[in-house]
Amino acid sequence: MKAPFSLFFVVLLGIAEASVNGHVIYNPADVEGKVYDYIIVGGGLTGLTAAARLTEEKDISVLVIESGFWESDRSAEFYDLTHYGSIFETAFDHKYETEIQAIDNRSQVIHSGHGLGGSTLLNGGTWTRPAKTVADDQIRSDAARSWLLTDTIQRSNLHILVGQWAGKVLLDTDNNGKPPIAYGVEYGRHQSRTYQAFANFEVLLAAGSSMSPLILEYSGIGLKKVLDNANVTQIVNLPVGINQQDQTTTGIRNRADEAGQGQGQAAYFASFEETFGDFADEAYDMLTNKTRLRTWAKEVVSRGGFHDVDALMVQYDNYVDLIVNHNVAYSELFFDTYGNINFDLWNLLPFTRGYIHIQNADPYLRDVDNNPQYFANELDLLGQAAATKLARNLSSSGCMSKYWVEELEPGYDLVPENADIYAWRDYVMGKYRANYHAVGTCSMMTRELGGVVNNEAKVYDVEGLRVIDGSIVPTQVSSHVMSIFYGMAEKITESVLDDYKKAMSSSVGVRKKAWQWEL
Repeated sequence: MKAPFSLFFVVLLGIAEASVNGHVIYNPADVEGKVYDYIIVGGGLTGLTAAARLTEEKDISVLVIESGFWESDRSAEFYDLTHYGSIFETAFDHKYETEIQAIDNRSQVIHSGHGLGGSTLLNGGTWTRPAKTVADDQIRSDAARSWLLTDTIQRSNLHILVGQWAGKVLLDTDNNGKPPIAYGVEYGRHQSRTYQAFANFEVLLAAGSSMSPLILEYSGIGLKKVLDNANVTQIVNLPVGINQQDQTTTGIRNRADEAGQGQGQAAYFASFEETFGDFADEAYDMLTNKTRLRTWAKEVVSRGGFHDVDALMVQYDNYVDLIVNHNVAYSELFFDTYGNINFDLWNLLPFTRGYIHIQNADPYLRDVDNNPQYFANELDLLGQAAATKLARNLSSSGCMSKYWVEELEPGYDLVPENADIYAWRDYVMGKYRANYHAVGTCSMMTRELGGVVNNEAKVYDVEGLRVIDGSIVPTQVSSHVMSIFYGMAEKITESVLDDYKKAMSSSVGVRKKAWQWEL
């Protein structure tokens, strides 16, 4: 169910140096060459959560670098959830574009928050939790306003630089045969000068599922073929940018009578059987056919969405187990009665995998190959069709029928009243949009399975570098992702603090200080 949503988030703080005017730093030169204990790239959900927790320790200094600005107190568009969608396509939206998708020969736009608070600025404010098996008042309180307007704003050990892109992580490769060490970040803007800031202990990437893998690749961490194509020298070989998983959304719009109009919102999490209805037996046959699953895995690898068939089969087997043996939710139908009776809906567990990679060595040009490969898997497409069909049935039958007047979208002329799943499939192919819930591009898995980070979010074969955002979630979950990301950021920050305390209690220390490099 959709819960009253309160994002308990982090915020801006007082700056110690006299050269910095105000709580938020707008001049990139004001932090150039400065040394912090930690640098966090990205002032969104996970980045600000980590910054707030780290700076509870008064001796820890933190710099957050955010490409957007602090705009969350600007207008009702940022805190009234009935304004959802009103800041799409504005300056506060990254508006990432995908490559042309094979299923319909269209590009998709990925809406993503651009400013302090990240996508908590523009999401639907939905707080749900996944099935236990998977996880082992309607006023938005986004990451920036809630965390940053608490006592955090008084902290002199937190600096937030806005309006600057983090281009790459600075890596010291002269480490006597040991893994390279992350010692800082280069930042700037396109066709402008660049700057550097340095980290005593760690750099934490929190730029999101679309940006964090690109920053790693610009830094020389990634697949050799990708880096060679972009004229970037490879430093560490890791499968960065693959295993990208986003969901797809379609909608059902209905006119309701006066009694059926309101501001209520709820989410219905439908099981596999509930989603597919009278097509469930055929869908189960597809899902449990090992030969078919392996064919799907081979197709994903051949399209560049994953690195290894056997490793991907581990993910597929997990999906099958969750769906068949644990009855986790397979689709989400988001119900909204604001003005009418509407559903937005999506398949929660897609089998397709895509990728996002750099195509140029200039981090500030943002020349990117972003290909989620929507509906490249047949079950994903049929699942979206079945969920859309289910939403129509729910809108106009049972208890809902007394409020329902007529269907506005798609309408019975376009999709007949008793249309089968294949008619809905044809409709979905031309009417879907991206769901903006991508995960997996810097996956937390073992090296053999395609991992980029370990179970403490540390990038393999690099010292002092972690990824702490949604890109590390290796597969989709049976819920909205926001609650997952908050908990994840909290747990990872605990690990960061544990390492910090160990380093401070050691007479030798665990790494060189940033000022010991010849910069």
